[in-house]
Amino acid sequence: MQESAQAATPPTRPAASSLKSASPSLDAVERAMTLDDTMLGRAGFVATVQTAARDLEAEYLFELPASGLALDCQRIAMLRMKAEGRDDIFLLVKLAEDGRTITVAEPDEDTKGLTDFARAFVNVLTRL
Repeated sequence: MQESAQAATPPTRPAASSLKSASPSLDAVERAMTLDDTMLGRAGFVATVQTAARDLEAEYLFELPASGLALDCQRIAMLRMKAEGRDDIFLLVKLAEDGRTITVAEPDEDTKGLTDFARAFVNVLTRL
C-alpha cells in the first residue's frame, strides 16, 4: 500500500491544474487536503476532502466513522477519480486519531472491503 501522512499546517494549495492529471501523486492529493487550525474534527475533515475532490475533479463518495474499518484513524472518506483508459482510481482518505492529520492511500488488502463497498455504491448511484 502506498500511503503518506502530513500533519496539519496552514494550507498552501497547489494550483488546481497541477492536480488534474489522470493519476496525481498521493502527495499532491494530500497537499490539497491540509487542515488548518479553524477546520479541525469531522466538519473540517469533510469540508477539506470535498474541496480537494472538486479541485482534483474527483468524486466524493462518502465519509463515515472508521469503527475498525481502517486502523489508527477516527474517520474515513472515499474518493473516486476517473482515469482515461484505466479502471477508476479509488483513494481512501483517513483522519488520524489526533483530529488533525490526514493520510491518503490507495486501498490495500486490509481495506479491500471499503473499495468493494465504494464500487457497489457507485453502481447503485449510476442506476438511479
